[in-house]
Amino acid sequence: MDLKGPAVVSRVEAELPIPSYSIDTLDFLADKHSDHSFHLVIGADILDAVDSWKEWGRIQTEYTPIVVGREGYSVELDAPIFPNISSTEVRRRASMALPLNGLVTPSVAQLLEEENPWVM
Repeated sequence: MDLKGPAVVSRVEAELPIPSYSIDTLDFLADKHSDHSFHLVIGADILDAVDSWKEWGRIQTEYTPIVVGREGYSVELDAPIFPNISSTEVRRRASMALPLNGLVTPSVAQLLEEENPWVM
C-alpha cells in the first residue's frame, strides 16, 4: 500500500443522510474524487465489532483498512500505535464544557472553541 501525500480531514459526513455508515462515506468520496484512492483508518480496539458493520467485506476489498494500534490491543508489528484517547470521551467532555487537557492539542481545543463556542 502506497500512502503518499497528506491526510485530509473532511466534513463530508455532515452532508450525508443519517444514519451515515462508513461504506456510504467511502463510496461518496470515491465517486466525488475518482482520481484518488481511499482507505479507512480504524483502531485495533474496534476490530471485534467490524463484522457487524454495513458491508464490512466490501470495505476490506475496496478500501483496504489501515489498522492502527491502541493501547491494550495487539496489532501487526509495523502498525503505528495511537495514544489511548477516545474521541467519544473528547466529545463528551467538550459537550459538558470540561477541560480537554491531555486529550487534544491546544490548536484542536482552540478550533473546538471557535467552531462551538458554547462547548468550551
